[in-house]
Amino acid sequence: MILPNHTTYSDGLLSDQQKAIIENDVLGFHFPWYYVGKQTTYIPPENTPEKIKQGSYVNGPFLSHSLLRRTEEEHIKHTDRPTDHFSDGYAEFFFEIFHNWMHQNNKSYNNIFRANVNCNWYNGENAVTVPHEDHTWHHHNWLLYLTDNPTAPTLVWNEEINDWNELPAQKWQVSQFKGCYHAHKYPALHERRVVVVFTYV
Repeated sequence: MILPNHTTYSDGLLSDQQKAIIENDVLGFHFPWYYVGKQTTYIPPENTPEKIKQGSYVNGPFLSHSLLRRTEEEHIKHTDRPTDHFSDGYAEFFFEIFHNWMHQNNKSYNNIFRANVNCNWYNGENAVTVPHEDHTWHHHNWLLYLTDNPTAPTLVWNEEINDWNELPAQKWQVSQFKGCYHAHKYPALHERRVVVVFTYV
């Protein structure tokens, strides 16, 4: 696999206990999901590359569980956010996984802008979500895959915007990349694609 610049793809470094909690709770029957009608409300700016604007995409619904509510203010630290911006019970669990991966991979961070668990499903053969950037300011994306979805990789556009790179949606693996245009393919029929997303700097 050829990775674009500023991209890491590696093991999520989860313990057996963490995997068991995800299998039994997060992927179980009682995890709280919330319906969102569109994958993104992102409005492409005027300088969006033509190659991206001309593509065919599906802005479909998905199920969401917010671990840390999205902020629109770059300067506010996640450590200064009110407690009601965090998920009861699961924010601490996934923050620990994120922090451990960053530490073990010698990567630093000082602010988290958003953390979420996303679940979506089949939406047509070879369907692709809307390419977007998560924030208007400098940031990085961190994705932990909780399901195996061979046909639903994360798509990361290179700096020249002439093609995308595919990062496999392989269970317990992490994709980490510098903020850029990205999207993903929808999973196969009868599958669900569950991913944890952090954006940070």
